[in-house]
Amino acid sequence: MTNNKRGTFPSHLSSSRRGSKDSSESFGIGLTTEDIIDRLLSTEYNKADENIIPIFLTFFRKFMKPNELVKILVERFENDGLSEALPTDLQKRIHSIFMLWLSHYWNDFYGAQARKQIILFLDRISKYESLTPICDSLAPLVVREPPSYDPDKVWGLVDDNDQEENDDDLDDEPTTPIKRNEKKDSGYASGTFTFLPSSSPPLTAKSDLPTISPPVPFKLKRISPNLNRLLNKTVTHSESQPDLRSSYTAAAAAAVAASTKSTNEFPRRAEFAGGLINIDNATTTSASSNTFKSYSSPRTVSSTISIATTSGTRWTSSLGHQLLASSFISTFRQNKSEKDQTSHAYKLFMKATDTLIANQLTWIESELFSKIKPREFIRNIWNTAPVNTESKRSSLLSCNNTVMASIAHFNFISAWVVTMIVTQSRLSKRVALLQKFMSIAVHLRDLNNYNSLMAILAGINSASVLRLKQTRHAVITKKIYKQFQSLEKLMSTDKSFCSYRMALKASSGGGAPGIPYLGIHTQDLVSLAEANKDFKADGSIHWEKFKLMGETIMATMKFKSPSYTIEPDTKLLALIADTYILTEDEQYKMSTTVEPRLASSSTNRIRDLWLRM
Repeated sequence: MTNNKRGTFPSHLSSSRRGSKDSSESFGIGLTTEDIIDRLLSTEYNKADENIIPIFLTFFRKFMKPNELVKILVERFENDGLSEALPTDLQKRIHSIFMLWLSHYWNDFYGAQARKQIILFLDRISKYESLTPICDSLAPLVVREPPSYDPDKVWGLVDDNDQEENDDDLDDEPTTPIKRNEKKDSGYASGTFTFLPSSSPPLTAKSDLPTISPPVPFKLKRISPNLNRLLNKTVTHSESQPDLRSSYTAAAAAAVAASTKSTNEFPRRAEFAGGLINIDNATTTSASSNTFKSYSSPRTVSSTISIATTSGTRWTSSLGHQLLASSFISTFRQNKSEKDQTSHAYKLFMKATDTLIANQLTWIESELFSKIKPREFIRNIWNTAPVNTESKRSSLLSCNNTVMASIAHFNFISAWVVTMIVTQSRLSKRVALLQKFMSIAVHLRDLNNYNSLMAILAGINSASVLRLKQTRHAVITKKIYKQFQSLEKLMSTDKSFCSYRMALKASSGGGAPGIPYLGIHTQDLVSLAEANKDFKADGSIHWEKFKLMGETIMATMKFKSPSYTIEPDTKLLALIADTYILTEDEQYKMSTTVEPRLASSSTNRIRDLWLRM
């Protein structure tokens, strides 16, 4: 290329579009797709549309297919090429949209046509030196392996994979993946760029997850030398969502296979939210091996982003869904009695300071919260499978939904609080634990960790703990109880959590890190989704609905920054993660065991009957 002057774009993209700047001034009426695109691509600052890019990318599949959006963005980009200076403001904005879209929602490009359109687009603009930075930044995101599944197909529009175009750049038949010396590379070989299906093995038939069909591969010919340079770079694949694999079964198999080895040789790993948050602790000492159950894990990378499922206990979430217990509970216990294990865990837990425990709970919660993407909120509420069915649960798990993992972790923390209290046979220990959890709740409030705070409150106010009258009566006279009552008022459901919302708003204005209580914000989204239709009577898009839902999500997402500066304590995290969690029935049964119901005497029964008269 000898210069960077603007060339002529393909004639099939030279059609003009109508301007609709004035047609979408009011959100009170329905908008067309073009109206919304005009607002999306506007380069003039508008406070009302400050978050329109992330909001649009979250919801657009309700009214547009991914390939349709790619075509429109490419057309707007290329039709804006008459300016002398490149890239223009509009082109820079479209570039930022593509960057955010490809980075966060790679699953939208499950269909071959959308991926093909972007490659052809990059091929065309690679002829211009001024647009080289755009090619350099987009190409690594495009040459990744095709997404192995599309979790948003249950609620959003999907591309037609069988769509055939009479284009010389697309072969008539799908090609087989190209291999070079039996070693996978970036997907480019011998002047031909081939999209490869995911190399990850399909899920087994016995898995709870639905069958996933691989994306259709295709081959592009006549790629320009400039694009060849970009596509020939080695790119490390990174999915936009964590891969869903069951590490529980693999860990069990590995432990059984290594059963001849000493348990001290097994690496310790504290896992939360089904493995989404974990820490390796390979330097297990003999003391800790007597404290914690050991197992062998095939994974050795710290903070692996993978959701592991277990076949263990389920809890009912506040949203009414049956969820898997998300904290990893090892089944490889040493030959200790349950009483000894409970007593030892109690001593270690009571030895840790309340501040340290609150910090570690906040570290787990913040790590999990940081992985949530906006669209994951709506995958839950717009899942089309019947509620409380196995297909509903399977489709939610197949989404690798971090919001669902957070809800499951919330339930784990609540059940952990209950289990810790009701498994103590001595009244003095139950009182000490109840006081400690109340104090931990106070520290969580100071950290603005409202999600863990609510989980602790839910555990303390559960039926199994609430009925422990002797235990609670011993705490009522303590100073910590008044502080606990103030927390209950703060997180009260009165006036739609009015006190909590005011506190959260104050927290956001102070510049301190915080974690919202996701349960109420998810319920807000459910209310907005159910109260409004997606389309107006005339078929236009009800953009106001999506905008309101989007602003609700963005108000929650803004708490990702600033982040906490907390160092994880591996021993304490392992202690929490390794707690054997009782089911709700087991919790209540244990509660009635440690504090049996008081049998009324005949005199008391007669008195009760007399008072009722």
